[in-house]
Amino acid sequence: MSRAILGYDKGTISMQGIAHMPYSNLDPRTNMLRDFALYSKDFLDYLANVNLSD
Repeated sequence: MSRAILGYDKGTISMQGIAHMPYSNLDPRTNMLRDFALYSKDFLDYLANVNLSD
């Protein structure tokens, strides 16, 4: 089972180990998904309503 790592960096939520998430874009410099913190409520609502376990 792979793990997703979430972090906060300079106004964005960074995600590693996740292939796709709504409200996010791939940052080619770091090869990680990034989500503007402005949309963090929508992002967290999505996480609460989806089953991420295998």
